[in-house]
Amino acid sequence: MLSEESFQGAGLTIEQRADVEKNTELTDAVYDTYKPAKLIIPNSQEHPGKLVESAAMSSIEPIDPIYSPHLPEKAIKSGAISIAQLEAVVYAGQAHSEILPNGSRKGYFIGDGTGVGKGREIAAILWDNWNQGRHKAVWLSQNSPLMKDAQRDIAGVGWNKNLVFDIQKTKLQESIKEKEGIGFVGYGTLRTKKYTRLILWSVRIVRGP
Repeated sequence: MLSEESFQGAGLTIEQRADVEKNTELTDAVYDTYKPAKLIIPNSQEHPGKLVESAAMSSIEPIDPIYSPHLPEKAIKSGAISIAQLEAVVYAGQAHSEILPNGSRKGYFIGDGTGVGKGREIAAILWDNWNQGRHKAVWLSQNSPLMKDAQRDIAGVGWNKNLVFDIQKTKLQESIKEKEGIGFVGYGTLRTKKYTRLILWSVRIVRGP
């Protein structure tokens, strides 16, 4: 029997599975089918593809989810963001809600493998932050042409892909002119003087509202 505890903040309602049954028996299985162990979001949809995790990982109980994402319900009902992807949004938002002793906002690392849809997870996490007044973000990727993939993922969750702009197009001697948005940057740009301007533009990401 699973006991459930509901949380509702300014965002979606989430339900926490308080008692998680874990299979601790030793088996020959290398992978187990994956689904969020402690998280339920009403009207959310299953991930379109089959997900698995190592048997060793499946025996570890995750932390309690207590954060309610600030996302429109239609993105949840439509399945644009699956329950597996929403789990990352919840735990990222939970981390981002914490301010560290040095005044910086706590970060979150996504370690999901191929097939989970990390691009959509990132898009949904940025959207959640945007809806709380944090209107600057930096999307770092291998190279500038991949910006189209970022725009695709942002549009895929139901958000505005036009918020993404290419920092590479900012001239070396100029400051970033955009007042807000998602600055897309490739690794190569970090080797130029644009890196300093990027830091100056994004300083309120970790210290902002």
